[in-house]
Amino acid sequence: MWGWTMNDTASEEPKVSELISMRQAGRYCGRSHGRLRTHARSGRLKAWKVGKQWLTTRKEVDRLFQARHERWVNFFGKMTKFAKIRADYRCEYCGRPEDTNAGLHVLRAYHLDGDDKNWEPENLVAVCWLCYWYLQEHCQQLPLPGMEHPLDRLRQLRSR
Repeated sequence: MWGWTMNDTASEEPKVSELISMRQAGRYCGRSHGRLRTHARSGRLKAWKVGKQWLTTRKEVDRLFQARHERWVNFFGKMTKFAKIRADYRCEYCGRPEDTNAGLHVLRAYHLDGDDKNWEPENLVAVCWLCYWYLQEHCQQLPLPGMEHPLDRLRQLRSR
């Protein structure tokens, strides 16, 4: 139909009214159209090339990012669970046990180096929400003279 060349020959061709350009798809999902074109060339995003232009559908863009989201959620959940088990379900900063009934004492993973993309096990500590808020607020600033930095305390507890 219309000289389409498909990236994935197993899928059905969409209706012409459903097709959007990569630029429109980029605006739709908040990504760059170049990145989406790369996904299309690699086969992760089902797209069709018409002349020099790549076309796809909103449904295919949603499918791509839903699958990526589920993979990330599973990974982050596993790493947070690992940090909780290693800490024996206690906050590594204040020592309180995890209490799922009281929302403020539910444990979450905190990144020691401040980089949310670094999910290495030695960079993670399990802290309750109260301590997490405290660390987020005070770890960005230098400690007052004579006071220890909050992360120094965590690192000392970790080294024992």
